[in-house]
Amino acid sequence: MIIITILVFLLLVAGLIFGAYKLFFENMNISFNQNNNSQSNTSSNSSGSGDAPSIDILTESFNTSFMNQDNRQGYEGVEIGMSKDDVKNQLGSADGNLSIVGVTAEKHGNIAVHYDNDKVDRYFVVPNSDITIQQFTSQHGEPTMKAAEGGVVYDDNANNSFTIKVYADENANVTGVENVDAIERNGGSASNHEGHSGNKEPVISSSRAEEIGKEYLDKRYDDYWFHSVDKANGIYRVNYGKGNASHAHAAIYIDEDTGDISEVDPNAE
Repeated sequence: MIIITILVFLLLVAGLIFGAYKLFFENMNISFNQNNNSQSNTSSNSSGSGDAPSIDILTESFNTSFMNQDNRQGYEGVEIGMSKDDVKNQLGSADGNLSIVGVTAEKHGNIAVHYDNDKVDRYFVVPNSDITIQQFTSQHGEPTMKAAEGGVVYDDNANNSFTIKVYADENANVTGVENVDAIERNGGSASNHEGHSGNKEPVISSSRAEEIGKEYLDKRYDDYWFHSVDKANGIYRVNYGKGNASHAHAAIYIDEDTGDISEVDPNAE
């Protein structure tokens, strides 16, 4: 009887120990899984559920789908007017920031987005590595003209409503490619760059041209600085620089008679 009692006692103690052990580790597993799920959800929310686009700008497919198509309102999951949160959900978190033609854009793969009040204002297709303007033109053909702010312009078809602008840095490397409104042409009906229809009134002085130019530049560039205004053949040239540049290498052009603004020098056409 003593032996049986001892065995029963030991079995009860073993059962209690086993039950406590199992309960403890089950609670630990539940807590661990909850923490993992919480971290996973946080990571998912912070990184977005989408995939950043991969675009090679030196391909025939890019020539067909972007260079020769009207993509002014969007491309590869990005649309003008889309919220920053929607872009994040669509393309994931930004890889970093880029400076393109004087504006700061958030990079998602090969798309860089500029926001105005957390809404997509402009977007650019950007390369992964250094690609020179010469390499670009060798692939896509000779441009229509050079851009005033650097880079080149493709606008061979005067009858369509869009233009391709290829921006470059001081080393002649492509920084971004943008699909914009058709540039203004002498005697043509196409609208000028970025849809600016002009003031529809004469510009009577250099000081007025400076005011109009600054209003235009304030809406487009984050770090420009005004330099001067000069005039030739009825066109006011508003000269400006960007960032820490020591010289004013860029300009916009204002028609004296109409107030129309262009980023391409009409006197050079």
